[in-house]
Amino acid sequence: MDQAATAAYEKADATMTQLDAWQADTDIKTILTQLHIDDLNQRIGTLSGGQQSGSVWHKY
Repeated sequence: MDQAATAAYEKADATMTQLDAWQADTDIKTILTQLHIDDLNQRIGTLSGGQQSGSVWHKY
């Protein structure tokens, strides 16, 4: 990796750490599990009405 790419990676990594963004993936998976959504690639349109409503409420 060249120096510019390394610097860009380190800056992005620091920003992710500062914003605690690494936790976001875990939080999303927890919410989806609570909604009984096991297929993380499933489209919203294929979810049940309750799952769709729950996913909208968790958005806010």
